[in-house]
Amino acid sequence: MYSTRLGHVHLKVRNLKRAIDFYTQVFQLNVIETVADHYAFLSGSHLHHEIALQRVGPQAPAPPPDGVGLYHVAFEVPDKKQFARAYQQLQQLGIEPYLVNHFISWAMYFSDPDGNGLEIYVDIRNEPSGRDQWRGYSAPPLRRNHTCGSYGGVGLPTAAGHANEKWPGGGMAFAAERALPLLGILQTVLAIYFVLSMGVLFFFAFLAALRENTGMSRHSPSFRWDTDEIGFRWIATDFPALGGC
Repeated sequence: MYSTRLGHVHLKVRNLKRAIDFYTQVFQLNVIETVADHYAFLSGSHLHHEIALQRVGPQAPAPPPDGVGLYHVAFEVPDKKQFARAYQQLQQLGIEPYLVNHFISWAMYFSDPDGNGLEIYVDIRNEPSGRDQWRGYSAPPLRRNHTCGSYGGVGLPTAAGHANEKWPGGGMAFAAERALPLLGILQTVLAIYFVLSMGVLFFFAFLAALRENTGMSRHSPSFRWDTDEIGFRWIATDFPALGGC
């Protein structure tokens, strides 16, 4: 028997200097070693490196979005205050992350300049709103124009729809998170349809009873209830987004 732990992640990039600038600014990593213009080794701990960057040239193609391989690399912060500070840093760098509440963690997703998927998260399993397991459920993505608390002076967004459906430049989508609000809308539409259908049935039942009681005929000139005179039209409704902090 032997034990292991994750040591580092090796990423291929088109421009080494650009990638070094990105990872040192976003993740506060230090450059430990560079090898010519081909490799760079970055670390935020006692390890020699946690991120290894390899330059493969400006014409290197991006991997197919539906192919196998690495999805994203995740970096953990110790608390919500530092999560908020990381969010603020991304905003200042012009990066709009995709924020999700997984109930085991708050997470923000984005990509590096070469499309490699990245995540910054804070573990919330031991908090009152947290859960011990994910179970495949996440709150809808977080919206930028509302706040649900301030941590370290930074207002974090509240749950709602997000305009960006894919990793910026990465071509990867979070289908599960996008599907959750759609399921809620579908349930609402079905509920409205059921209520309308029951209303129509009761309406016709009322007319039938009225016709029986008053002796009116379907073809009576004073009372017409031909079904072809009854129409329906859909009413566009703005469904409020669900979720919260």
